[in-house]
Amino acid sequence: MSDGTVLDKAILLSQRLDRLAEHKDKTTDTDWLPMQITNLRAELNALSTQLALARSVNNLVGSTQVDLTNINAGFSNFRKRAGDNASYPSKESWLTAIRHIKATAATIIEQTLATWRTWAQARVAELPTDRIDLLGGIPGTQAREQCTELKRIAAASKLEPGYVVRFQHLLGTLRTLLDSAPTLPPEVVSARRLFGMLDTVTLHDLTDEHIDGLRRSALDQRIVLRWKDV
Repeated sequence: MSDGTVLDKAILLSQRLDRLAEHKDKTTDTDWLPMQITNLRAELNALSTQLALARSVNNLVGSTQVDLTNINAGFSNFRKRAGDNASYPSKESWLTAIRHIKATAATIIEQTLATWRTWAQARVAELPTDRIDLLGGIPGTQAREQCTELKRIAAASKLEPGYVVRFQHLLGTLRTLLDSAPTLPPEVVSARRLFGMLDTVTLHDLTDEHIDGLRRSALDQRIVLRWKDV
């Protein structure tokens, strides 16, 4: 059963909760019912939010998606009783349903976050961020800020609803900025690789081609030299 079907039925169930509340004075020992109606409706709303977020992530990723095939499991009996105007589910049925919804939402949250982080971090890794150094002035500052925010959202410990749209926007604008930057010469790429591999890079490690390429790319000002006493 699709998540859309479950949401549709959840909406119908929410409407039937009002009908159950109207019938509570026809039976005994139902003082707990209004509170459980409130609790169940809150959990349904939370589940609906998580399902919407999971769907938005699924629309972005490839073959590895958030699994939404079992979100309706264990809820059919409660829904059947809730649809009966002459009766209402027992208190234990309410509590069981609420526990199931909470557990389902928690599973979706965990899977959505894992799927999101895998996909988003891969997209950030694909960006030619070495070109940021070739962007001067305001474009360079914007590119660095956008790259920092992209990495933060991609590694978020909690995926907020607005993150997906924000990430897509930042990814598009940063790609445009990076595409406008010149391509780094091979010798500069090689030099940057050295800086990434070694804790300390000395002039002995750099070739004349490295130094010439860094100067031609106006990146020589990013390098600080310090005299070391032997």
